[in-house]
Order: sequence, then C-alpha cells, then structure tokens
Amino acid sequence: MSFIKMMSRQMSMLSPKGYRFRKFTVVTATGTWTKPPWCVGVYVIVTASGAGGGGRSTATCAGGSGGGGTSMGWISESDLNGDETVTVGAGGTGATSTTNAGAGNASSFGSHITTNGGAANNDNNAAPEVGGAPGSGGDINIKGGQGSASANGGTHRGGMGGGSFWGGGGKGGFVSVNVGHAGNAYGAGAGGSYNSASGGAGKQGVCIVFEFSR
Repeated sequence: MSFIKMMSRQMSMLSPKGYRFRKFTVVTATGTWTKPPWCVGVYVIVTASGAGGGGRSTATCAGGSGGGGTSMGWISESDLNGDETVTVGAGGTGATSTTNAGAGNASSFGSHITTNGGAANNDNNAAPEVGGAPGSGGDINIKGGQGSASANGGTHRGGMGGGSFWGGGGKGGFVSVNVGHAGNAYGAGAGGSYNSASGGAGKQGVCIVFEFSR
C-alpha cells in the first residue's frame, strides 16, 4: 500500500471536526484546484522541490544538495476559495562543467500554505548544502534534509542529496557512475558528482489535497 493511500485510511478514521473524508487529489504540476460543492475543508500537504547536485567542484567530488521543505495543515471551508492556485516547484537542475546547479523551487497552495526549495551546491567545494527552510501557514512545518559532504579520502564519492518528507535524496557519483544521481522522492535533493562530472537533478515538489464533506 502506498504512503498516500495509507494516509487516506488514517484520514478516514481521524477526520477532523467529525467531517467525513471523501477523496484526495495529488497535484504534480502547477495548476488550479477547484473546490467540490460538498467540500467543507481540506487537509493539505505541500512539498517544495529539491536542488540539483553539485558538479563544479575544485575538490575531487562535490557535495550533495538540499531537499525541499514540507508544510501541512487544515483549511476550513470559510477560508477556501472556489478555485485555488497550486504551485508545484520544479526540481533544480544539476551542475555541469560550465553551469551552476539550480536551487529547488517553492511550492504553495493558494495563499494558505507555502514551503521552500532546497539550496544548491555551488560553492565549489566538497561541503553539503542545506535543505529548504520550513514554510509558513501550516500546522506542521518541516525543513528539508541537508545534503551530505563528499568523501575525498580513501574511496572517493560525491555527497548524497538531502531527503524530503517523502523519502531520500539521490546518491553521489562514484567511480563506475561518476554523475550525481537525481533525487528519488518528491522534493528530494540530488547527489553531487565524482571527479567534476555533472550533478543530478533535484526532484519536483508535490501537493496532496485531502477533501472532506459533512
């Protein structure tokens, strides 16, 4: 059973204020969420995107980049608009030999909840980069995971990307595959490269809307 379906079962058992859980919507691209006529409130989980992995390193290997933050909370019917703009942050691009890595991008649900993307590894050294700062508007606001530093002694390896609420970041590059790996889960940061190859791409964000009726 997927994590989202498991959460749906929990929502059914723990519906806030006696409301009944009806369905959930997974939003993976920027667009509009329209409130169903029966909807009296939503519980929303918003995750920003992860940053692209480092690659322009003066050290042997580049550090991993940060994962996106996550914010979640209940929004009552009285606060909801008929249409809410949902912004889903695109994943940051990985660094190349001539370009810097891209930072993660913010995600939001209307003006109610927003959260921030991870930081990219562009300091040209082996250090990691921090995850996205906690967002605002949520009842729970979670910082994205920090990427790990690269290993330049003994067995060389690029740093691993920072994880998000949904899972782990991409692996760092190694001798056999020297590019950094892309972020795995929604909002995850990408791994840094081995031997100044390209970094991986950060994973896009996501917005999950759990919808309730009377």
